[in-house]
This record gives sequence, structure tokens and C-alpha cells, in this order.
Amino acid sequence: QRYALACIYFATFQIANEYTTAIEEGNNNEPQVIEWKNSNDWITNQDECSWYGITCNEEGLITGIDLSYNELTGSTFPTEIGLLNATLEYLDIGGNHIACSG
Repeated sequence: QRYALACIYFATFQIANEYTTAIEEGNNNEPQVIEWKNSNDWITNQDECSWYGITCNEEGLITGIDLSYNELTGSTFPTEIGLLNATLEYLDIGGNHIACSG
């Protein structure tokens, strides 16, 4: 499950897309690096159940991911999220800057 979360992080942390370009242009064309509002414990040695926005069950399996309104960016959301489908009950990535198509 750590691999799936790492894929989410690297696919959505400071990745330019059409939305971030619009934000940059609206800021007097000054380069702007958008970081997650909260990335506490992500990609650290801490157990992933302690990472911001992650909820786990008693067995330590991920049951929820809530990264809503957290300044996620990118062009796609990684398909590796499917690796969590046996236990994942909810996923909230609303209010971010992910330019998904399809």
C-alpha cells in the first residue's frame, strides 16, 4: 500500500498542468510552485496510516484517503490506486488541480 500512496504523491505533487499554468499566468507570469497544503509524514519512514489524509483499519490496511482541497496537481491520477481496492472504502480528491480526462 505504500507503493500506491507513493505513486499518488509523485503524480500529484508540484506537477504542472493547464490549471497550474492558469494560476501562474494570473500571478503576473511569475513562476509559482504549488505544493500540497499538507503533506505531513508523506514519503517518510512513518507508518502510512499516520500520513496526512490516510485512514486505516485495525489491521493497518488503508480504508480511506481524503486529500480534498490540498493543492494536488498533475495530469492524471495514478492507476496504482487500484492496488488498494480490496480495503479502500472512500477516496476524496475534490477541490484540487488535477486535469484528468476520460
